[in-house]
Amino acid sequence: EVYQRPASTFVASFIGSPMMNFIDLQLAAEGDHFRLSAEGHAFTLLARRFSGLAPHVGASVVAGIRPQNLRLGKPAGDGEIGFGGPLMTTEQLGDEQILVVRVGKSDVRVAGVDPELTVDTQAQVDIAVDIVHLHLFDGQTGSTLT
Repeated sequence: EVYQRPASTFVASFIGSPMMNFIDLQLAAEGDHFRLSAEGHAFTLLARRFSGLAPHVGASVVAGIRPQNLRLGKPAGDGEIGFGGPLMTTEQLGDEQILVVRVGKSDVRVAGVDPELTVDTQAQVDIAVDIVHLHLFDGQTGSTLT
């Protein structure tokens, strides 16, 4: 329960390895969607699916995503969101590798990558996550919003 639904960024940061990725975002309302954006990256979420965000419009939020829930590539449909950025480094772990991608000011780790995959440092890498694996936290208190 603590791993799947952490109550705060503090809890999310020490449960799991590698630790959860955190991306600072600004929240805005756009019709029946919420728009989360930072540093040239933006995505939308259906307001009815994330109704707990409504009181936080105009505030900062933190998106938390476990490295194991990210995959390489663009979003495959409406149920996924995507990011992209330059590859900063890789960590070879034998049967897998971890890619570190710069998204805005954040270094985002992608776990479970095929160890045979070769990507040049600074190459643009697209990553995606199913929204069921997206954790949203209050940017001031760190408390969970979803």
